Amino acid sequence: MLGLSPATLRNMRVKGDGPPFVKMGRAVRYREEDLRDWVAARVVGSTSQRVPA
Repeated sequence: MLGLSPATLRNMRVKGDGPPFVKMGRAVRYREEDLRDWVAARVVGSTSQRVPA
């Protein structure tokens, strides 16, 4: 859905700037509604705008 590699998502989780996730044992899962909300919060109108963390 996001087009990001598992490694990129892992790095984002470690830094705390990725989408919200659910941890089930060792498995990490993402809820669709959380991904949609996370993407929507990063919509900008120009390249000079900052993307929220």
